[in-house]
Amino acid sequence: MGKSLDTVKNIFGRVGTFVWKLILLTIIIVLVLLLIHFGKLAYIETNSSAAKAYIDEKYEFDEDEYQATEYIAYVYSDLADCSNLWFKECTDDENLAFKYVFESKDKNKTIIVLEDKSGSYTDDYTE
Repeated sequence: MGKSLDTVKNIFGRVGTFVWKLILLTIIIVLVLLLIHFGKLAYIETNSSAAKAYIDEKYEFDEDEYQATEYIAYVYSDLADCSNLWFKECTDDENLAFKYVFESKDKNKTIIVLEDKSGSYTDDYTE
């Protein structure tokens, strides 16, 4: 009787250890995914700061009224091999450098800002 009781305790001990490791692995995966998500948001926000300052000044928005949701760097298609680009997109417009997308906090208004190679901004905002 004592031997079978030790076997049952041993099995439950192994299952408990496995469950604990599974929970720990899940927590680590979630933390890594959160780090990637917030890193992406910080990357977009950092690269879009000048364009955000442009629309804030031009339309007199509050600083936190719009949030950057997308940042795209462009490469002129005649100068690059478009099939091998990972973080940039090709364009036929040789003057287009960047595209920024801003969304209002209530998610009902979107502003697209384009930057050309000379650093000039244009946007599609209509009041």
